[in-house]
Amino acid sequence: LEKVFALEERKGFQDTAVAGGLAGLLARNAGTWLTARPALAATLRRLSELLDDYAALAPAERARRIAAARQLLTAPARITPVQRHRDPGHAQHAIEARRRDGRQNSQPAKTLRAPAISSLDDPVTVLPGVGTQRARQLEALGVYTVRDLLYLLPRRYEDYTQVQPIGRIAHLFYRTGSEEIRCTVIGEVTEVTERETASGRRLVHAEISDPTGTIPAIWFKPYVARQLRPGMRIALSGRLERQRAIVCFRNPEWEPADEDLLHTGRIVPVYPLTRNLYQKQLRQLTRAALDAGQHLVIDPLPEDTRKRYGLPSLPEAIGQLHFPETSQQAEIARRRLAFDEFLALQLGLVRRKAEWQAQPGNAIPIDRARIDTFLRSLPFALTNAQARALDEILEDMAQPRPMSRLLQGDVGSGKTVVAAAAALAASAAGYQVAVMAPTEILAEQHAQSFRSLYAGLPEDARPAVALLTGSTPERARQEIEQGLRDGSIQLLIGTHAILEDWVQFQRLGLAIIDEQHRFGVLQRATLRAKGDNPDVLVMTATPIPRSLALVLHGDLDVSIIDEMPPGRQTVQTYAVKSDMRQRVYQFIRKQVTEGHQAFIIYPLVEESEAVDLKAATDMAAHLQRDVFPDLTVGLLHAMYMYLGTPKD
Repeated sequence: LEKVFALEERKGFQDTAVAGGLAGLLARNAGTWLTARPALAATLRRLSELLDDYAALAPAERARRIAAARQLLTAPARITPVQRHRDPGHAQHAIEARRRDGRQNSQPAKTLRAPAISSLDDPVTVLPGVGTQRARQLEALGVYTVRDLLYLLPRRYEDYTQVQPIGRIAHLFYRTGSEEIRCTVIGEVTEVTERETASGRRLVHAEISDPTGTIPAIWFKPYVARQLRPGMRIALSGRLERQRAIVCFRNPEWEPADEDLLHTGRIVPVYPLTRNLYQKQLRQLTRAALDAGQHLVIDPLPEDTRKRYGLPSLPEAIGQLHFPETSQQAEIARRRLAFDEFLALQLGLVRRKAEWQAQPGNAIPIDRARIDTFLRSLPFALTNAQARALDEILEDMAQPRPMSRLLQGDVGSGKTVVAAAAALAASAAGYQVAVMAPTEILAEQHAQSFRSLYAGLPEDARPAVALLTGSTPERARQEIEQGLRDGSIQLLIGTHAILEDWVQFQRLGLAIIDEQHRFGVLQRATLRAKGDNPDVLVMTATPIPRSLALVLHGDLDVSIIDEMPPGRQTVQTYAVKSDMRQRVYQFIRKQVTEGHQAFIIYPLVEESEAVDLKAATDMAAHLQRDVFPDLTVGLLHAMYMYLGTPKD
């Protein structure tokens, strides 16, 4: 190191004393040095803090850092590097060997080796190359510990496994007919130049040769000119572009070919980044975290369970997700982590359901005669699916444990009448019912529907229904508060306003939550807390398979209305591309000609900077003027509520 620092000083602190820069030198050799002299851990950590951002510093600050680093080396204990001998053709042979034998346990180069750590919860600063500045950058990604770094998974991969002779690249372009391809080449740097483009950007140009030919590479990264030098043997991976007759690499990944490859010649992970943190740095740090802590990862799954589902061990899966040998290996590793997430979710849901059902419930007595009277008063008969779901709900409500049930059915399947029957059963037994919806419009719709459904009952048998939303006047709120406390209001329908502290029920026995995915866990818990372990019925129109419903709602029993009432048309859904817009307009015109109506749901009311779409008002004007000039096009959006336009 002293010789390197002296050479760096003679070169004017240009970070050219060693290939890859001083930070790279330390990163590549720290693990080896620590193995030889464990007592130097503190010294190496301090050196890492001094040099991890060396490439970004001005020469004056670099000189100060080098002086401080040389002072650290004046202690009696010195670091003795352990030399590694490499066959010059090692890199290409290693790539070909991996492609040939498809090893499942092969790992990339350990270019940033880390000392053994005692816990995965150690801060990332225990890793070589992570000083104060780097730690702050990692914190922006939510990474504070070694464990966090291990679970910072790639968002995608680049496949650089195709190593090509340079002389074959022109043939690849000819064969594929593409204007760009991705591949890897290994060769010797024969020329490095730097110039300024017309736009003022600094461009680095290099020529790389192998026995079959020469290819140029360009970078818009000035520091690359300080790292590359003629005679270096490197591996290049990335995007090759063809512009007229010239083929060149554009901003490729590169690394010395006499080392094991981490950034080139393999399937390369691509991570989420933050300011001044780059892919190469993050790959090196991830490799260091694996070296330091992969053996500390505890696998909660028994071996027979892993074998049954064809899953790798958790330590293997984490390593393979970061540095897979094949895309299939990455997918198997992803399945392992997904399995763990679903298992943890299910265990949590099962535990929550067990804890909830261990509490005493209300055992609501069901007045079947009252329910039958209600059903006979309806102008329609329940479908078999509705009747089955209602029976399941009423049976649950009669149990001495709290009900926790999901009612799933498509729009128009008749969930509301089933919920109204359950609410009637609770109110007939002397309990109050709360129905919570995510929007005022939906809450108002429910209030109208429940009152209409109960209209056929004798007046003294109808539950008293009240509506509470954010826009309910103060006087009406006071009446609702009094009615809930004295029990004269039996059924309260509303929005999040139901969760307010002043809303106190005399005897809440059933809570019904519509579009339950729109409410958080705490909101549902708050509603439950307004009663003495009330029964809970949640409803959703999300058309998910029963098996998936059991996964997502493992704490709930599931009732499904899988049958539409007579006369309801089967919903047909189509996804069409934008170039078929005229066919859609023709279909709409045909439907209107046959006496039907059409709705066009538009996502925006005002221009959005994030989405390049016209506002709904502009689109309505366009449709009326240019597409359907002979038809009447109306416009309805939520802003009408604030402009005083009647909602009816």
